[in-house]
Amino acid sequence: MIKPTRIMMLFFVSMILFISLGKATKFFAEGFTEVPQLEYKKTCWNKNFPKVDWSYCDVSGKNLNHVNLHNSNLGGINFENTNLNKAYMIYVNLAGSNLKNAKLANTQLVGSNLSGANLSGVSGKDVNLNGVDLSNAVLSKAYLQNGYIRGANLQNANLSGANLNYAELKDSDLTGADLSNADLSMAVLTGANLSHANLKGANLKSADILGVDLTGADLHCVGNPICIS
Repeated sequence: MIKPTRIMMLFFVSMILFISLGKATKFFAEGFTEVPQLEYKKTCWNKNFPKVDWSYCDVSGKNLNHVNLHNSNLGGINFENTNLNKAYMIYVNLAGSNLKNAKLANTQLVGSNLSGANLSGVSGKDVNLNGVDLSNAVLSKAYLQNGYIRGANLQNANLSGANLNYAELKDSDLTGADLSNADLSMAVLTGANLSHANLKGANLKSADILGVDLTGADLHCVGNPICIS
């Protein structure tokens, strides 16, 4: 036979559980929009290198020197002011990501998707961007001296004021790109498509422009016989 005191205790415990369950149900019914945020925080701690899912995570200001993120999903990530020097990031999804002022010296980004990404002010000497999709990306005032950017898609990219001194842009598509005031001195542009590109104020001194398509381009540049004074 169950004692009255035990019955009372069981009753109170049942009531507490009932009230808690009611609150939880109300949370998931009315505050469902908060659930993806909890899941989002979990994925940012994903350390199953090299293939991680850090999409839309905030990794700004971190030191990820030499990190291996090959084949990772980093779409929409915040890498602002992050040290990614010598990182191995080939075939990575970085579409719509923020890499403003990030360090990319000697970083490997071959074949990655950086469409619509913000790379303004990046420091990327000797960066490897061969075959990368940088369409509609912002690279204004980016430091890409000696960069490898062969066969890349830079359609409608903003490269205004960028330092591309000695960079290799062979066979890259820069259709409609903004290269105003960019430093392209000694750059290799062989076979590149610069149709309708903006080269106003750009420095093309000793640049290799063999086979370059300049149809409709603004050639008010300096340092090269093709430039209009």
